[in-house]
Amino acid sequence: MKPERLLVILMTLTLVLFVGCGRQSKSTDNGKLQKTEEQDQRNITQTGEILTARALQSSEYPASGKFTALSAEFSGIDLKYSINLSSPNKHLYVSGFACGGVVAGDLDGDDRPDLFFAGTDQKNRFYRNLGDFRFEDATMKSNLGGEGNWSSAATLIDIENDGDLDVYIANYDSPNTLHLNNGKGIFTENAAEFGLDLVDASLAPAFCDYDRDGDLDLYLLTNRYYSPTGFPSTEPEELSAKQRKYFQFITPPLGERTLNIVPRSDRLLRNDKGKFIDVSKESGITRNPHHGLAATWWDYDKDGWPDLYVSNDFDDPDALYHNQKDGTFVDVTAEILPHTAWFSMGADSTDIDGDGWPDLLAADMSGTTHYKDKTTMGAMGTRLWVTTTDPRQYMRNALYIGTGTGRMMEAAYLTGIADSDWTWAVKFADFDGDGRDDLFLSNGMTRNFNNSDLPFSKKLFIGRSEWIPYENTPPRKEQNLAFHNVGELNLRDVSKAWGLAHVGISYAAATADFDLDGDPDLVVVNMDEPVTLYRNDLGGGKRVSVRLVGTRSNRSGFGARLEAEINGRIQQRWLRPLSGFKSGDEPLAHFGLKEARQIDLLTIHWPSGVRQELRKLKADTLYTIIESGEPIEKPPKKPDPLFKKTPSLKMAVHGEQEFNDFQFQPLLPNKLSFLGPGSAWGDVDGDGDDDFFLGGGCGYMGQMHINEGNSFRKIKNWTASITDRGAEDMATLFFDADADGDLDLFVASGGVEAPPGHLIHSDRLYMNNGSGYFNRSPASIPGPAVSSGPACAADFDRDGDLDLFVGGRVTPGQYPMAPGSRLLINDGKGTFIDKTSILAPTLKGAGMVTGAIWSDADNNGWLDLLLTREWGSVALYLNFQGKLEDRTIEAGLADRTGWWNGITGMDADGDGDMDYAVTNFGLNTKYHASAEHPILLYYGEFDNSGKKRLVEAEFEGTICYPIRGRSCSTQAIPSLGKKFDTYSSFAVSELKDIYSPQLLDRAMQLETRVLESGLLVNDGKAGFKFIPFPRLAQIAPGFGIVSGEFNGDGNPDLFIAQNFFSPQPETGRMDGGISLMMTGKGNGQFNVMRSSQSGISVSGDAMSATLSDTNGDSLPDLHIGINSDRVRSFKSTSPGILSVRLPVMPGTKLTLNSNPIQSAELYLGSGYLSQSAPVLFFALPRKNTTLTIQWPDGKITEQMVQAGTKNLTLKR
Repeated sequence: MKPERLLVILMTLTLVLFVGCGRQSKSTDNGKLQKTEEQDQRNITQTGEILTARALQSSEYPASGKFTALSAEFSGIDLKYSINLSSPNKHLYVSGFACGGVVAGDLDGDDRPDLFFAGTDQKNRFYRNLGDFRFEDATMKSNLGGEGNWSSAATLIDIENDGDLDVYIANYDSPNTLHLNNGKGIFTENAAEFGLDLVDASLAPAFCDYDRDGDLDLYLLTNRYYSPTGFPSTEPEELSAKQRKYFQFITPPLGERTLNIVPRSDRLLRNDKGKFIDVSKESGITRNPHHGLAATWWDYDKDGWPDLYVSNDFDDPDALYHNQKDGTFVDVTAEILPHTAWFSMGADSTDIDGDGWPDLLAADMSGTTHYKDKTTMGAMGTRLWVTTTDPRQYMRNALYIGTGTGRMMEAAYLTGIADSDWTWAVKFADFDGDGRDDLFLSNGMTRNFNNSDLPFSKKLFIGRSEWIPYENTPPRKEQNLAFHNVGELNLRDVSKAWGLAHVGISYAAATADFDLDGDPDLVVVNMDEPVTLYRNDLGGGKRVSVRLVGTRSNRSGFGARLEAEINGRIQQRWLRPLSGFKSGDEPLAHFGLKEARQIDLLTIHWPSGVRQELRKLKADTLYTIIESGEPIEKPPKKPDPLFKKTPSLKMAVHGEQEFNDFQFQPLLPNKLSFLGPGSAWGDVDGDGDDDFFLGGGCGYMGQMHINEGNSFRKIKNWTASITDRGAEDMATLFFDADADGDLDLFVASGGVEAPPGHLIHSDRLYMNNGSGYFNRSPASIPGPAVSSGPACAADFDRDGDLDLFVGGRVTPGQYPMAPGSRLLINDGKGTFIDKTSILAPTLKGAGMVTGAIWSDADNNGWLDLLLTREWGSVALYLNFQGKLEDRTIEAGLADRTGWWNGITGMDADGDGDMDYAVTNFGLNTKYHASAEHPILLYYGEFDNSGKKRLVEAEFEGTICYPIRGRSCSTQAIPSLGKKFDTYSSFAVSELKDIYSPQLLDRAMQLETRVLESGLLVNDGKAGFKFIPFPRLAQIAPGFGIVSGEFNGDGNPDLFIAQNFFSPQPETGRMDGGISLMMTGKGNGQFNVMRSSQSGISVSGDAMSATLSDTNGDSLPDLHIGINSDRVRSFKSTSPGILSVRLPVMPGTKLTLNSNPIQSAELYLGSGYLSQSAPVLFFALPRKNTTLTIQWPDGKITEQMVQAGTKNLTLKR
């Protein structure tokens, strides 16, 4: 350690220990700390690591359950940021420079947090905290007023590590300033000596010790220079030096060279012994210039080295930089994040779900109402190219959920915070003391610059600034928002209940414990009205506050992660000098204990690498803790996950050629040409192990992969029917169609790439020659060529051969019309006869079928048929000795209409009958559905064009509105453009005002009431109760689903393949998931297994999921088919598994009579478009027991199973 720094720290310790040995203080008129005898016992001396332990002050105000806004007359904070129309800098009101930032911290050494505001169109202001929420303006005395430059934001940091907070201010187009504190709140400007007198379009300074050398480095966030005179009337051939400050020539993706604005490049400056050196280029941390609005230092992967998230405005992509631990960074945005916000503004990080991993919210400006949404997104059509970049950019907030893997989830819609209006500050804090971080968002804008009826475009700004066209329009006043974190990724709007629903133009916001009572209070910066100071009167339980003193680390402990264990629950807090938007919170960590009496264990992960533990920290206490210990070089070893990646199928890559579904139906909700792949397992070459088939997209042949023990060999020419590459493979099945002893291959043909009736929609049966080579048998599958989806096979009529169900998916160009589903009866020689009209006539009107299984739902020994459907319910067709009758209504299923995708069976509650896990689109989308207010779809003619069109509709309250906006609606139905000539007129109109009730009544109408994936619990008689899966299972659409014993506890588990990449462009990818493992509780409910524990993280458009024992170790291997990507495979590490291999006789039910009793069925076609290997997995029996086998023909046999048996092979 540097000698001079050690001296400073020792002097600081002497001072702090002296104060800590006294008694707790009260406020006095002179603002000093006064000792009180009655609180002496709370000044605990535990170890040398705790410098002080003071009792938190009891609030003098009763708990009211809300925040109390304090007037300027009461608080003394009389600062007002006005929109000054006579200001020479009024052109900055269009930008993030419009209003100054705020920071909180103890600047005068009296242990109370003070406030500093950056001045913008006035001098900076420093308000000294006198106690009891009274402040005095100490600007003149402190020398912090500045020169009247346009100051944007400030940060409080101890730049010298001398024990007091200094002030660094970012200014627009004038030198940034650094004000050194003498310890008493008197400051001297000295930026030049440190190399920090930078001149740029500086928006905010983000300090962090990124190289872990003990001092703070600087990331300077910039935006751009705004021209006071706008674009030149004539574009010059070459730009002058003055013009280059504001403009540049660009060539956009869909246009020609044009003059455009030019953003600035951010800077990274390394602190070298008090001199800041620009290392932007060599560090790799800045790419192209961007319009920065927030910079958030956080350690997203918890490797102990700070990473950086940069929020950029306009079309500029956000960036996530990973710290390489050697002074350099690498951009990992596309690798780690599924998508980003489009117009990113403020951001903040926390552990919102309490799983131990950092999460982050980046705010955008998506409207909270139908009207706002439709009047702000309308003009975005020409800029939708950003929704096709990698990663995609979408105009909504993005909430990234840490997983401990190489990929984050995204959950803004799921948590209810995707849309929050024009949001600036993002503030996470445990406001109510329940141990979970809540959320505050500030909103509003000087004018409505994204009004679709007055679009923000270049032609408006020729010869005048971007402010002038909007100057005489009203401001965009919006309500600030507050959300209470109730757990399970569920945030409830409490803006009004908590007294924070201020309507105005609010920008920066900061939290601090102004009255030293342990809860975070709030200050919000407004425009055209005074700053608002809120006292936290929510009440709540006990609390602990922690202040840090760094020794090896920077003095304030910025960059530290604090982890508190309280009654078995973990809370995490991070200290950073800048967060949200141009805001700095008091450098204090708050923990809510509710009724707990102590923090059982506090672990501090210091930025130096030191890991420090303290135990039994008493409640209602403010602790000051000094850094102690040595850095930990190697992190503790993590336990092995349940599954590990295996490259066994690395050669299996799904292909899909691009097709524009919207050319035929411009208002389609989703593309229908990207619904694969399906996949199947079976021993096609008769060598005793399972081989793999992966369906191909239109233009690509399906792939055959032969199992060679430890690897797979891809067969290039597995069939002569290469013309079939034009088909879109959907369901794929291996079964012995012609009873010759080998497995044949059925492939359903789907997609919409060809018109109805085209031959590429013909389903296909390939006959195996016995060695794994297949010939197509054109005459085997009857019926017209229709676009099919799922398929499943079983001997449902008990005649000794396997019959087929083939689900009709969609009629190309006529969504949501669907061809009839078919029941194909095997003649015993591999030729199938369509007997749907005779044996199951209602299947012809089943609708858009997505998934299917044969299963004995009513326990009578005959296999029934269950279907999942889009814009329909799960359907049940009971088998009456070879005839199928629709019993959907009687089963209690008919009212739960949804966008169901996949289905599999399992005995989830241990009662011996089959329950059914079904996948749906989940809750993390823009759509909202309920029984009272379903999502509606109309298909009919809505003008005189003779063409049928689609209209989606949804309720806002009790009013039904169209989901699609004016731009896309008028392109599809031009007559609407004449009726509604503005975006505003379209946005205020109800569905019935846009489309006549008569036309709506004549149209085909469908509805969706349920979006959750979940379990249909069987009462044993084919009556069902629906239980939604845990909320994390609703983070993305689910498709493939498989059940098996994965963790060896005897309760069947589930795996869901998640995401959907093919919605229409304005909706954007539904990509928030990484697929999910859930462990069964044995009572019909499930626990989510985090990806870091399961070992499974799949970031793509995952569709199919299958199980096999690929390597012959008797453990389940998991395989996920991904659209336009390679198959991902995972092998089990669990030792306590019994595998049972069966003959390919679908519908066979096994019951292992163990404790608990375990039952499972064999399916030939299940989940989504797929077929697992004929192997079922159970928990390893601990005692000798029996296995009961119920064969598809009704016969029942038993087999002894010895304790510890790992594998069995059954024969009939």
